[in-house]
Amino acid sequence: MIFGCTKGPLYEYFVDWKLERNIWKLNSCINNSDNSDYNITGAKYEFKKNGDLIIYPKVSGEIIKTSWELSDGNKYLRIGNNTFKIKIVTNKLLGLRFGNMDIYYVKAD
Repeated sequence: MIFGCTKGPLYEYFVDWKLERNIWKLNSCINNSDNSDYNITGAKYEFKKNGDLIIYPKVSGEIIKTSWELSDGNKYLRIGNNTFKIKIVTNKLLGLRFGNMDIYYVKAD
């Protein structure tokens, strides 16, 4: 017998939990239309349980506060006015898609 991982209530709980338990660091972006890769060392993102998202930019130093929420069975992540498709979320990697761009975050040290 083969067991699979279904995307039920337990999966939905763990998506929230994984986002909230780490501070995420922007790592890279891939433009799928021309397959170009952009290595980015940048901002850190902290997802709060109350729906706040705190962004710590690497360059300006001015902290940004916006909102976040999950939708459609936790397949999508809305940050401010933008909606991203969740590609992967583990304890150390967060992958989002926005249009033709894949955006990857890693757990910040």
